[in-house]
Amino acid sequence: MDWLEYLVKAKQQPLFDDLPQEEQEEKHDGKLRWYSNPKTDNQRLMSLQYEYRTEGKREALDQIYEICRTIAAKYINTVAQHNRKVKNLSQFDKEAKASDAATYIVIQLIKRPDFTIAKSFTGYLFLRVEFELFYHRKIDKIVDFVDLDLFFKEGAEPTQKEPEWEENEVEYIAYGEEQNIKFETKKECAQRFGISEQLLDEVIIKGKAVLDPITTENYWIDELN
Repeated sequence: MDWLEYLVKAKQQPLFDDLPQEEQEEKHDGKLRWYSNPKTDNQRLMSLQYEYRTEGKREALDQIYEICRTIAAKYINTVAQHNRKVKNLSQFDKEAKASDAATYIVIQLIKRPDFTIAKSFTGYLFLRVEFELFYHRKIDKIVDFVDLDLFFKEGAEPTQKEPEWEENEVEYIAYGEEQNIKFETKKECAQRFGISEQLLDEVIIKGKAVLDPITTENYWIDELN
């Protein structure tokens, strides 16, 4: 199944499907739950987790991976609607991040006997997708810094170059319905919308709209560089 098929499936599924609904719980073992007729992605994943943990069905892991990868693609597609950086990711990168998020959960189930998702499987997956999209390690900065096309020119020996760790000041932009507003610093942006800098980070990561107290219009904020 290719990436476009993931997105098609994702659009056919409810976005947050683990809201309270009528359900018939058939089995439970402490935090583990199993449903005879799962009605949501969350119930299907919880049931598969139960089958793997209590019944030793390793094939359940394959199903968990496939379902999680499809849901992760849906989440990435949703975040991309209001986040420029995610929107500009290549198809390959989006597919890789969806796969990495799903793989992480499967690995935890295999390597950690005490690892159990007790309530919201889809909620836990969403947090992992956020991690894959926005966590930037120092090693990633080194990879971003190196231009491999220039580094390995034909007939040229690769040379060592110390990575430049200094980071430029980040500018911000707020996208509005009528106009866009640019800010030179995080503090300036946060003060304009009357929120803390920590909340500003959350707003950007989750692609949430914020209300401008001056114009009373909604804006979507992103880093500009």
